[in-house]
Amino acid sequence: DSRGPVKPLSEEAYNMSFGKFLDLTFYNHNLRCRAGSCPHPLHAAYVRQFVKGNMVAQFQYDAIRPFQILFTHRITYNATHQHNESVEDIEATRRGCTTMVEEFAMRVARLNDHILASVEPPPPPPG
Repeated sequence: DSRGPVKPLSEEAYNMSFGKFLDLTFYNHNLRCRAGSCPHPLHAAYVRQFVKGNMVAQFQYDAIRPFQILFTHRITYNATHQHNESVEDIEATRRGCTTMVEEFAMRVARLNDHILASVEPPPPPPG
């Protein structure tokens, strides 16, 4: 049997959150067995388990060779350009709203003229 001696969990390990467990499992490649007899990293050489109540999550690390890695182009933020674009957008919106309101007022005036032209004037008062 190649297992080391059974050691009880430390108070810190017993109270570890699931997030911290995942952090140590996948990102801390310097963790080693406390027994000192095994030089293998914990994340790669052991199947790890996290127990909460009556649930158990088991994690096993398998190294993979990526098929392809793609790097996206870095997007730079230019505050001056963004400001200028925003000012242009606001100005274009203002112009569009002004045109729409002017056209609406013109159509209301034409409609009003049409209504007034189609109404017969009242008869003159007798007298």
